[in-house]
Amino acid sequence: MKLRHLLLASAIALTALVPAATASADEPAAPADASPTAARDRFAGNYAYAGGEKQQQARDAAIEKATDSMFFATRGIARGRVKDKTVIRAVIGFSFGGGNITGTASDVAPATSPENGSAVPYKSGSDTVQLSQKILPDGRLFQTFTASDGSRSNTYVLSADGKTLNIFITLKSEKLPQPVSYTLTYVRK
Repeated sequence: MKLRHLLLASAIALTALVPAATASADEPAAPADASPTAARDRFAGNYAYAGGEKQQQARDAAIEKATDSMFFATRGIARGRVKDKTVIRAVIGFSFGGGNITGTASDVAPATSPENGSAVPYKSGSDTVQLSQKILPDGRLFQTFTASDGSRSNTYVLSADGKTLNIFITLKSEKLPQPVSYTLTYVRK
């Protein structure tokens, strides 16, 4: 009996050491052929938002939950700023070339960075942040935007048939009591 508890405790401890960029229970498995070349070919193209009102409400609920314990005078300001940083874009896309990944989204500048995950400056509006993108060994695409006051990570997972793109989004900031996490769904155009 004690050995079984020890093995269970060891398994739990090892699970805690898995890096954040690995798949969570909510993320579907990546395709069988997860080579970088196959992933590039699979992700290349444009996708239209298909999550509807339900996912918009889930995003809003995640923002509410993350800011709920804040002081009432700053809560509304924080919610507004997070909503401004989490606008759901009508169309997104990816292209690959010259060792770079370029992510595009409606109404914002293209985001281009080396596909090896090296961070580069990215200017969006009046903000300049550090952008990093790479294809993970399991075939998912991982993208981060890092600023002095927080970060946003997007994990892109394509369905087996390559038609549905799920984005698992997490915003973190020392100013937020907890991260904002939600999922958006897009379909290939």
